Amino acid sequence: QLDRGVERLRERYYAAGYLKAVIGPPQVSQDRRGVSITVPIERGPRFRVVVEGRPGVRSGTLRDQLTLFQERRDDEDFYAEEAERLTRYLVDQGFRRASVRIERVQEAPDAILVRVVVDAGPRFRLDRVTIAGNAAVPTHELTPLIRTTPSKLFRARFAQADTLDADRERLLAWYRAQGFMAAKVAAE
Repeated sequence: QLDRGVERLRERYYAAGYLKAVIGPPQVSQDRRGVSITVPIERGPRFRVVVEGRPGVRSGTLRDQLTLFQERRDDEDFYAEEAERLTRYLVDQGFRRASVRIERVQEAPDAILVRVVVDAGPRFRLDRVTIAGNAAVPTHELTPLIRTTPSKLFRARFAQADTLDADRERLLAWYRAQGFMAAKVAAE
């Protein structure tokens, strides 16, 4: 039960923004008067996240996409990976020209600001899927291979990078299976 209490304490510190908190193992001592339990804590700096710019989606939604509080990493490579991941998230939400930059600012010795600067750009709805340049193969043979679907009357759809990549790979594999070894497939 003591271990569970220490783990809850650790999670409480992390939730409060102390990502580098070190909660040591409990130290138990006993004397004539009773038992004493000491839990050593080095809280480290407190991290605060601010979303600035034109995020395109609610800043809380974008903040929820951050893995900073799960990963508990604080290095340049991590922030670059995180910016790239958030950019892909926005692209999948229809913001094809999105860009994200993450800055780490040491506000005080015990306070770090993580500034997420976003320019989502315009949002693009996927209105139709068109196959072009397929001179040797009828379109009706290729259409069933595509999983990307356009918007409907009351349901907006946005081109998702993973689905487009999978569609491209599926079409390319189909063409190669038909003997078109030099075929090229691109999603625009």
